[in-house]
Amino acid sequence: MKNKGFTLIELLVVIAIIGVLSSVLILVIKPSDQINKAKAAKIAKDLKLIEKAFQLTAADDMENYNLYPTESELGLGNNPKIITLVENGALRYVSKNIKPNLGTHIYRYDNDNDIYPYLNNCPGGNNYGGVNVFIYHGFLDYPEILTELDRMIDNSDGLRCGKIKRVDNDISFTLDDNQ
Repeated sequence: MKNKGFTLIELLVVIAIIGVLSSVLILVIKPSDQINKAKAAKIAKDLKLIEKAFQLTAADDMENYNLYPTESELGLGNNPKIITLVENGALRYVSKNIKPNLGTHIYRYDNDNDIYPYLNNCPGGNNYGGVNVFIYHGFLDYPEILTELDRMIDNSDGLRCGKIKRVDNDISFTLDDNQ
């Protein structure tokens, strides 16, 4: 009577084939790239949401219309956290839980007429930093996420003169470069 089961060799061959196919699949998918793309997409979404929240907040208060108040007008200190603006009612339509989800990183508001000499090479020689949301605390430690974020927002201009750019050791998202 013949045994209808698999031999050890057949079983090992099937396991080896499955192993080779799964390793090829992992190389094709590159999970770390997918994770970086997802993190960059979340940050891009957050920044666009913050931008829209400023527009909606200003539209609500047409009498005192001020799309991007200065830091002194806000009275919340230098470069206040976006969360602080939300908690104090200076910014509505955005969650108090908004953050880049990269460790201790936070979004901060910047509108105090900063001048950045290294932006002189941008079109028009505009070295004014404008109104920005900064991502603070070592975000440059994530070059893959930065590259993806730059691709999503500025079509990969190298973090120089577009809406997303490197400013000193931080990353800035420009809300308005003329205010």
